[in-house]
Order: sequence, then C-alpha cells, then structure tokens
Amino acid sequence: MEGVPAFTPLQNWKRPTQLWSAITGVEWVSPGGGVVTYPLRKAGEVIAWIREEGDYLDWYCCGPQAQVAPWIEETLKAEGWARRTQ
Repeated sequence: MEGVPAFTPLQNWKRPTQLWSAITGVEWVSPGGGVVTYPLRKAGEVIAWIREEGDYLDWYCCGPQAQVAPWIEETLKAEGWARRTQ
C-alpha cells in the first residue's frame, strides 16, 4: 500500500507490545468523554483481534503496564483521545 511503511519482524512484535503497555493500567478519555481502560487479559484480546491472529495468551503481560510510547499517545491525541491524569 502506498504511504504505509513496511515493518521489520521486530517492529511487528514491538508495536503490539507497546500498545498492550499503553492500554493496561491507563485510562483513556474519548472525544465524547467516555473512559476506556483494559485489564491484562482483555488487552491481550485486543492485540490478537487487531492482528487477526492468536489469542490473549499470545500477548498477555507482554510488556510493562501503564507505559505509553510517544507514537501511541500522539496517534490517539490526533484522534481526540487523551490520557487521564490523576
């Protein structure tokens, strides 16, 4: 696809792990004001669903909790999402 960067195998593993870390233990506020957060297992299910392969066990506890990579925060912010701060 034009405009979509090709990812190396390491990036194919690293990015989902970073996403898992960003949605566990973090509360995200949607543009409409709803709050979304995921427990460990559900976060694994989300990653498996996005990748269309495997199940939650493939991604369960695959990274540190509540650590948001800058690229994820920037991407969500561009869509109107914000990390809830305590």
